[in-house]
Amino acid sequence: MNNPVFSIIVPCYNQEKFLAETLDSVLAQTFDEWECVVVNDGSTDHSEVIIDEFCKKDSRFIKLNQQNQGLAMSRNNGIMMAKGKYILPLDGDDKIGNQYLELAKKAFDGNSKLKLLYCKAQFFGSKNELWELPKYDYETLVFINHIFCSCIYRKTDFQKTSGYDPKMKFGYEDWEFLLQLLHKDDQVKQLNSTQFYYRQRED
Repeated sequence: MNNPVFSIIVPCYNQEKFLAETLDSVLAQTFDEWECVVVNDGSTDHSEVIIDEFCKKDSRFIKLNQQNQGLAMSRNNGIMMAKGKYILPLDGDDKIGNQYLELAKKAFDGNSKLKLLYCKAQFFGSKNELWELPKYDYETLVFINHIFCSCIYRKTDFQKTSGYDPKMKFGYEDWEFLLQLLHKDDQVKQLNSTQFYYRQRED
């Protein structure tokens, strides 16, 4: 798609067990003006075979192969080649609900000042329950991250930051990015709908 509204960025490193389920959740979207950039971060399992199958199935899937650079750089590299107006990062073992993009489009169209959008979330896998997130508040965000990585923002706003920090090897890179992206008076909205599913693993 030449001019997708949304670019979904899926970093993947050795996630052959879960990747098809993740990409199926993208394929099931009720809003169809999207592209999905799957960043194969030097996987040594059969992840690339799965990516190729989806690329053959639907031209909106795009594969980006790279030597292993880690999660943060995978996101950055995927976003840099993205053509969409809005960016949605999605890890290669999580899922999105099939109305996430449709509801997001309505929210952004209805409020030109909206800076960041996310939704209600649920754990699945070894634990299946709603993820109780505190109500968004900027001052709280400074001390504790209460927004997951699969939130939606404009690519033009991403370009005003330094991206996800590759030096943060042990997590928190999405939190640090949000603190770059958001300012005190920016508008942030949580959809009153569960559209993100965060996998819990026994390990």
